[in-house]
Amino acid sequence: MLPKSRIIFKEWSVFLMEIKLRHRDPVTILSMNGALVLENTASLKKILDDLLIADRVWIVMNFKEVDSIDSAALAILINRKADCQKKNGDILLVGLNETIQRIFLDTALSGFFRIFASVEEACKSFSSLRDGESHLLKK
Repeated sequence: MLPKSRIIFKEWSVFLMEIKLRHRDPVTILSMNGALVLENTASLKKILDDLLIADRVWIVMNFKEVDSIDSAALAILINRKADCQKKNGDILLVGLNETIQRIFLDTALSGFFRIFASVEEACKSFSSLRDGESHLLKK
């Protein structure tokens, strides 16, 4: 079942991660806080899987408050982006700090993911699809 907008998922481990989910139709925005690392990826994977099942495939991920990311989290992002694209959607990234930007540059993922300065810019980038390909939207 698709989580409600106000549900907050928390993983308690050595590293704390909080994920807030909200909808700005047709876009879903995930705002994360903490460390996006192996110990905390189960919640992220579950949320993204639930969104895909519900055909919520236009996703903006806000990294503004994420302080670290590892290869396990990167693998989930890569795989779920590919899954979204198969359904004519995408995952866009926002607010990467300098350290995370460096990781995306060093792994060449900055060319794979579209990265924006703000949630508003990322959501607007979907608007051309909304206008030109509205038949692809699943609300």
